[in-house]
Amino acid sequence: MFRIQYKQPKKWVFTCEQCLLNVKKDNPLYVYGGTWKR
Repeated sequence: MFRIQYKQPKKWVFTCEQCLLNVKKDNPLYVYGGTWKR
């Protein structure tokens, strides 16, 4: 799981790797917030 911000309002959300790759592509609002490991 990855913690990211990608839209307004900027709130932290958790996402899977595939969603992360889709969201960060050409997104000026994208901010990486870390990886959650079990």
